[in-house]
Amino acid sequence: MHKDLIGKIAETLLGKNATLSTAESCTGGNIAHEITLLSGASSYFKGSVVSYCNEVKHNVLKVPSQILDNQGAVSEETVKYMCKGVLELLNTDYSIAVSGLAGPNGDGTNTEVGTVWLCVMKKDGEFCTKKYCIKTYREDFINKATQIALELLWTFLSK
Repeated sequence: MHKDLIGKIAETLLGKNATLSTAESCTGGNIAHEITLLSGASSYFKGSVVSYCNEVKHNVLKVPSQILDNQGAVSEETVKYMCKGVLELLNTDYSIAVSGLAGPNGDGTNTEVGTVWLCVMKKDGEFCTKKYCIKTYREDFINKATQIALELLWTFLSK
């Protein structure tokens, strides 16, 4: 699916002698899945936390409960904390986090179905966040969010 892009990401991480981790909510581990399809991924990819519920975001990734309560699971602040949390938990040089609302039903908040927030972070604290709206059916949402996440990661790594 994303083989050429994954190859570029792998080459860049290997060239920097750097490691990567992922924190995923709405993609359910699909980003990690795509990364690990390339042979040799274990030399730069340490692992992932699939934090589908807020309890895991809070208890494992250390997203403050006040952020989850006030800004929601699908927010810029949440993905920043998810990124930082997995980066520290798995001791990597880079991390990427994603949280979104795939639908078709809402989550009882004002978050629009199709909203997805992404964050890429470097160990030194440098980061980039992006918000997208992907209006499509659930499986396509997951695939498109994965593609966008990998593109954002590649852009961040190659600057």
